[in-house]
Amino acid sequence: MPCGAATNGQCCGGACGAAPRTERGPRVRAVVGPKTVAARARRAVHVRRDAGARSVRNPPCGCIPSHSRRESMNRRILSVAIGASLLSVALPGLGAELRTVERPVEGRYIVVLKNQTARLSAESVRGVSDVPTVARTMSNKHRAKLVRSYQHVLRGFVVEADDASLAQLLRDPTVAYVEEDSQGSIYATQNNATWGIDRTDQRNLPLSTTYTYDTDAAGVHAYILDTGIRADHTEFTGRMGNGFSARPGDPSTADCHGHGTHVAGTVAGTTWGIAKKAIVHPIRTFNCQGGGQASEAIAAIDWVAANHIKPAVANMSFGFPGSTAIDDSVNNLINSGVVVVAAAGNSNDDACSGSPRRVPRALTIGASDRNDARSVWSSSQQSGWGTCVDLFAPGTDIISAGISSATASAPNSGTSMATPHVAGVAALYLATHPSATPDEVHAAIVDNATPGKITGNLRGSPNLLLHSLFSGGPGPGNNAPVANFTSSASGLTVQFTDTSSDSDGTIASRSWNFGDGSPASTAANPSKTYAAAGTYTVSLTVTDDDGATHTKTASVTVGTGGVQTYSNTVDVNIPDNNATGVTSTINVAGRSGNAPSNAQVSVDIQHTYQQDLIVDLVAPDGSVYNLWNRQGNSSNNVIIVNRVVNLSSEPLNGAWKLRVADRASIDTGYINSWSVTF
Repeated sequence: MPCGAATNGQCCGGACGAAPRTERGPRVRAVVGPKTVAARARRAVHVRRDAGARSVRNPPCGCIPSHSRRESMNRRILSVAIGASLLSVALPGLGAELRTVERPVEGRYIVVLKNQTARLSAESVRGVSDVPTVARTMSNKHRAKLVRSYQHVLRGFVVEADDASLAQLLRDPTVAYVEEDSQGSIYATQNNATWGIDRTDQRNLPLSTTYTYDTDAAGVHAYILDTGIRADHTEFTGRMGNGFSARPGDPSTADCHGHGTHVAGTVAGTTWGIAKKAIVHPIRTFNCQGGGQASEAIAAIDWVAANHIKPAVANMSFGFPGSTAIDDSVNNLINSGVVVVAAAGNSNDDACSGSPRRVPRALTIGASDRNDARSVWSSSQQSGWGTCVDLFAPGTDIISAGISSATASAPNSGTSMATPHVAGVAALYLATHPSATPDEVHAAIVDNATPGKITGNLRGSPNLLLHSLFSGGPGPGNNAPVANFTSSASGLTVQFTDTSSDSDGTIASRSWNFGDGSPASTAANPSKTYAAAGTYTVSLTVTDDDGATHTKTASVTVGTGGVQTYSNTVDVNIPDNNATGVTSTINVAGRSGNAPSNAQVSVDIQHTYQQDLIVDLVAPDGSVYNLWNRQGNSSNNVIIVNRVVNLSSEPLNGAWKLRVADRASIDTGYINSWSVTF
């Protein structure tokens, strides 16, 4: 079977033996004995569109197409008839909607809160609790089991609930809607040789047997929401970023299926990939059998929103039944600055009928074969189509990285294989346009596509084929620089040292903003004397010899005494559930005697669950001073400002280290900066 998003909630192989269904997408219903009504609703045969949407006679597989992609989300209001009568949207006493899905997870629900009920991590609203706090309170109140909560892309949480608890949740006035959790899965089929990247760099056939690219996308981050990635594969040597597993009780991001490694290889493999030096991040969303749930996909999206490093693209070669919760999460991920690319599906159906492929701001990708025809693998297994498709890309007989060994390759087919071609091209564009918004990248890729090449029955799909070479932007081969710096303070004076790098050129210019309103400096290693003691936000913007830029921002603290502040602002990723942890080092030299009894340590750690962390200051002789020991709560980040530590038994000179260990699974983060003052 070919791979890709499918209308029955499957990723990579939507037909997979599933029979056509009568209905598709989220359905609104009332509840009297929730599970009983849910079962009856799934047997319903009557679907009514709202006024203004066109009627469709015998839509394929129960799909409800809309006038256009932009209307599809707003114009789909469904009601379900049981027998000869229609259920109303809500019965008296039930305030929130219960939305049913195809292939539900029995007894598990995604609860989405009203905006004023709880705050997301990026919001600061006085008197309003964060989502995890509200989730714990509500699940206890309504006697439901809390499974997980979200903090970044969805104001909601997941519970296991019986009929009585579900009814209470639906009556709660703080709930916007409740959606059944749904099943998704991945299946793959193996075929023959690859040709895909060869097709992307030329407008016309025949194939040239070469692939030309004007950047290798070094410095761009590709987040692969899939079955994991084989991290030791030679296709990704030196380019594996941190990752996350949304699988309950299984923190590993290793790929025990093969789909995720194959997808990652097309995005950024050294041999098989489009963006050959992009950094790949394994976001494990599906299990070893290719199965997963919507609540887990949302958890994966939530993690990427909190932890991504820009410029960033997320590949979603999977599909679920229409899910408002997934749609909302994807939109919020895009709002956070991440380009999203989604598969159009393999079940020969309308891409507007499933999630995330129906999200308008996502790039939704159909599959084409080596003859530029819309991919047809069998009578039922064909590329998804319709107005929600943005363009087509190679998706039949694609060779990429395999998991049988660190050098293995494997062939696969499906819109799952087409999608990473586009994610790779998005990475290429971001490499030369690192400040581009997701909407700008979306427009650039669609506008740059080759028109009129796709043959076959497109059924309303745009006739556009992916093209990977863009005109304009910085010169060929340019990769953006990476800005970094260190600092050392003595009294009111700070010595800054530029540690920036450029992988394919040189740093042509620098601009320092010292955070006190004084003129910027263009020196490589400037010395700055502040007028008053305090903490200042300093930024360094570097520009390379081809015009690309990058900025690093960190805080420095100065005082009026004879003390000095030493800082390390280089980001260090913290591995998930790892007792050893990582260290960030500050070297002190040229001092005499011991440190004082009132030394001050400041720490900025960006992490999505502060209670996971143990943070220690390690002196040059190996003595350990604990700063944080799995305290706090489910809130984000560990921020320590001027913690007083008695270091009087420690010599000043030597290598001082901040050691951070994450002792729990799922949430991850990085050391942003830290400093010691003595």
